[in-house]
Amino acid sequence: MLLYVLYLILTVLGLSLVKLDKNSLLFDIKNTGIHLGIGFLTIVGMFCYIASFSIFMIIIQKNELSYIYPILNGLVAIMTFIVGTVIFNEVITLQKVIGFIVIVIGIFIINIRG
Repeated sequence: MLLYVLYLILTVLGLSLVKLDKNSLLFDIKNTGIHLGIGFLTIVGMFCYIASFSIFMIIIQKNELSYIYPILNGLVAIMTFIVGTVIFNEVITLQKVIGFIVIVIGIFIINIRG
């Protein structure tokens, strides 16, 4: 259970940090050559995302892929929706709410084992 929570937190944190970094990726071509700059928050976000991917590899080795993958990705989508609205002040639309509800229903359906 701890691995699942850690995966979810690191994934959403990684995505959020990249979005927070206004200078996430700077690419510029000048007379002196090509310049590539990556912001600090983007680097931290990338490490979070790499760590979450490593944890995800452990999780899928120990579970049925067709079961765990949709559940975890659905939960990431839900958490990203919440972070987007609370932290980034993204607009809540009817389509987003319907999608949120469909994801939650899908997670419940997948958890019904027959």
